[in-house]
Amino acid sequence: GGEGAIEPSFGIYYPFVADHLARQFGGFVLQAEHRFYGKSQPLQGSNPSPEQRISLINTEQAMMDYVRLLSYIQTDLGCSTDRTSPEYCAVITVGGSYPGFLSAMMRVVHSNVVDISYAASAPMKFYD
Repeated sequence: GGEGAIEPSFGIYYPFVADHLARQFGGFVLQAEHRFYGKSQPLQGSNPSPEQRISLINTEQAMMDYVRLLSYIQTDLGCSTDRTSPEYCAVITVGGSYPGFLSAMMRVVHSNVVDISYAASAPMKFYD
């Protein structure tokens, strides 16, 4: 996720990944919703100021959300985080536009977590 809420009725944004690649290679598909979009509200129950909201909606925060979520899912699935282990589950990120940027930056910044990224139409000069 990255540019709006993820509506369950819409399904996966990249159906080729879920319908073909994941099935062929036995992959697990996870589509995370970016914080502050849809139901992903990190400050539920409070009335934060615009400054508080802006301080929590940045690329680094979003990537750390994904790192924590991936760690949880890998543990839940019984995946090893040791890349030499037969139980290791590779992580591949996919996205287009801003989610593509996040996909690429996850590989650059968190290469210890993400093995491969695919970024389409990603605004790469967005990151300093």
